[in-house]
Amino acid sequence: MTRSTARQNHSPTVRLLVAPIVREQLSAKEAAAMCGESEGTFRKLVAEGYYPKPVPRPRRSQRWNRQALQNRLDEIRGVRNAADANVNMDAEFGIGS
Repeated sequence: MTRSTARQNHSPTVRLLVAPIVREQLSAKEAAAMCGESEGTFRKLVAEGYYPKPVPRPRRSQRWNRQALQNRLDEIRGVRNAADANVNMDAEFGIGS
């Protein structure tokens, strides 16, 4: 029996789809990667106010809130939340006019 024949004769493996665990608090390295920056540049931009400050955690390592970073990235990229901006999506995309 060849290797390819052996593969064909086995029943398929059942795999469960499990959603990845998404942490809400990110390390500086993770936050920098999310923003597409090096860690040093990210920390500099945080100090300048370009990115949000870390979550206060007395006597613990700094962590950044994932949603706060995502909101800032959306703002930088010009992404709007239609619900917050009271945008008429039909008019925005020329539907029904």
